Amino acid sequence: MKRTILIFLFLPVWLTLHSQNNHPNLAFEYYRNSKWEKAAPLFLEIYKNNKAPTYLHYYVRCMIELKQYDTAIKILKKTLKERRDPTFNIEIGYVYEVSGNRKEAEHYYQLPFRNFPQNPTAIRNLGNTYEAYLKFSYAENTYKTGRAVLGDPNAFRLELGNVYNAQRKYPEMLEEYFNWVLTEPRYVATLTHMLANAKNSDIDGNLMKLVREKAYTYIQKFPGLPAFNEILIWVMTEEGAYEDAIRQSIALDKRFREDGRRVLNLARIARQSCSYPAALTGYQYLINRGPVTHNANRRMNVRSRIPVYRQAADEILLTKSEYFNQNPETSSSAYQDLEHDFLTRMDSIGNDPEAGPLIIPLARIQAYYLNHFDQALTTLDRGLTIRGLPPSFHAQFLLEKGDILLAFGDPWEATFLFARVVKENPDNDLGTKAKFKKARLAYLTGDFEWALTQLDVLKASTSKPIANDAMELALFIRDNLSDEDSLNQVLTTFTHIDYLILQHHDDQALHNLDSLIKAYPEHPLVDDCLMRQAKILIARNQITEAMQHLQKIADEHAYDYLAPKALYMMGNLSIQHPAPNRQAVKYFEQILKFYPVSPYFIDARNQLQKIRKEKEQTFTGQPDGK
Repeated sequence: MKRTILIFLFLPVWLTLHSQNNHPNLAFEYYRNSKWEKAAPLFLEIYKNNKAPTYLHYYVRCMIELKQYDTAIKILKKTLKERRDPTFNIEIGYVYEVSGNRKEAEHYYQLPFRNFPQNPTAIRNLGNTYEAYLKFSYAENTYKTGRAVLGDPNAFRLELGNVYNAQRKYPEMLEEYFNWVLTEPRYVATLTHMLANAKNSDIDGNLMKLVREKAYTYIQKFPGLPAFNEILIWVMTEEGAYEDAIRQSIALDKRFREDGRRVLNLARIARQSCSYPAALTGYQYLINRGPVTHNANRRMNVRSRIPVYRQAADEILLTKSEYFNQNPETSSSAYQDLEHDFLTRMDSIGNDPEAGPLIIPLARIQAYYLNHFDQALTTLDRGLTIRGLPPSFHAQFLLEKGDILLAFGDPWEATFLFARVVKENPDNDLGTKAKFKKARLAYLTGDFEWALTQLDVLKASTSKPIANDAMELALFIRDNLSDEDSLNQVLTTFTHIDYLILQHHDDQALHNLDSLIKAYPEHPLVDDCLMRQAKILIARNQITEAMQHLQKIADEHAYDYLAPKALYMMGNLSIQHPAPNRQAVKYFEQILKFYPVSPYFIDARNQLQKIRKEKEQTFTGQPDGK
C-alpha cells in the first residue's frame, strides 16, 4: 500500500522530468525538419527552465525563419539587460541586419566597444561571437583593442591570425601566426596543420610562397629557434621538394644535435612519395652518423626499440629495392651489389626478428632479377627459422616461396605450400589469399573449370580486395572461354603472358601483349591486355603511359567490366601523381553516372566525398539557418 502511494506521489514529478528531458530532442528534430513554428516554443520553454543561451539562440533563429523579427529582438534585449553579456548586442544586430534595418544593426554591432571587456576570456568570447556572425572587421578590432586594454602586444596572436585566415589576408595572417610560434614554439605542428587547411582555400595559389619567404626571414632573425626551420621543411615537403627538405632536415639535425628522428620520418615520407634519391640521402646520413652518444640517444623508437641508425640501415635497403624495381634500366650488377648489401646487413643482424622485413625483398631480388632460384628459397627458409616474428610473417614467407616455385616451373610444390597456409590460417586474410593463389594457379595451368569453382567461393570473401580479384578473374575466364575454340588457344596464350608477369619478365610480357592485340584486334581479350600493360607500367612508375592505356579501356571498351576499374584506377593515380589535365573528380563521377552497379561505385563515391570535403570552404561557427 505504501509503495502504491509513493508511486502516485512521484508519478507527476517523473512525467514532468521525462517530458523536459525529451523536449530538446523533439525541438531539434523539428528544427532539422524546418518546422520552425513547432520548434520555437519548445526552445523558448527549455531556455526559461535552464537559462542556457544555446536554446535562446535556436529560438531566435526560428523567429528569423518565421520573419518574426520584433519578437526575437524583444527577448534578446530583455536577456541583455538581465545577463549584461555584450555578445547579445551582436545577435541583436544580426536580427536587425536580416530584417533590413542596416543602420540599427551597425549601432548594436558597435555597442560592445563602448563598455569593452577587461579580461582575456571575455574579450575572446566577444571576438568569437563576431566571427560566428562573419563580422571579421569587428572581430579584428576586438582583438586589437584587447591588446591595448591588456597592455600585451602579443595577446590574441592565434585568434587574430584566424580572423585574417578567414578573410584570406595571408600576409597579416602569417605575421600573427609566426609571432605566435615565436612565443609558443611547441605549437609548430599545430601551425603547419592550420596552414595546410588555409592552403585548401588559397584561390590564387600564393600562400606557400609567402610561407616560404616568411620562414626564411624568421630563420635569419631567430637562428637559434628550430621552429621556423621546421615550417620551411614542411613547405618543401608540401611542394614535393623532398631533396631540399632532406637537406634542411639534416642541417637542423646537425645544428641542434637531434636524435635523427626528424630525418628518418622525412626519409620515409620521401620514400612513400617515390622520391627515392631524397630518401636515400636521408637514410645514408643517419647510417654514416651512426649511434647517438648524447642524451638524445634515449629518444629511440619507443615502438620497436631499434635505434634510428639501425632502422635507417634496414630501410635504405628496402628503398633501393623499390627504386630499382621501378626502373627497368637497372643493371644486373646493381642488383648484385644490392644483394650483397642485404646479405651483409642480415649477417650483422643474425636471427633477430629485425631481419624479418628484409627476407621477402631479398628473395625477390635473388629470384626475379638475378635468377638465383636456390638462393631465394634458402633466404625464405632462413626467414622461417627466425623466432619472435609475428605469425603473419611465417605465412607470408610460405606464400612467397610458393610464388617463386610456381614462377620457376614447380606448380605442384607451390600448391602444397598454398594449401599449408590455408590450413594454418583458416580464419584470416592470409588464408584467403592462399586460396586465391591456388585458384589462380589452376587458371595459369589451364584448368579453367576448377579455377572457376574456387573463384566463385572466394567472391563472397570478407577480404574485399580478394573478393574483387576473384570476381574479376572469374568474369575474365567466363567471358573468354569459347565454345567454338575447344582448345581455347587465345585464352591459353594469355595465361602464358600472365605466367611471364608472375615471373617478372615484364618486357617480354609487354611485347607479347602488343602482339596479341595486333593479332586479335576485335577479340574480347583486348581490354584485358591493355589492363595488364597498364599495371606493369604503374609498377614501373610510368604513370603517363599507364594512364593512356587505362583511358583507352574507358573509351573503347566502355561496356566491358574493366571500364569502371580503369576509371577508378585513373582517379587514384590522379590523386597520387597530380599532373596537368588529370582530374580525379571527373573519373569518379563517370563511375557514379555510368556504372551504378559496379563494385567500384561505393569507393568512387567515398573518394569524391573526401575530395569535396578537402576543398570545401567552410566558416566555423556560422549560425544554422542563415
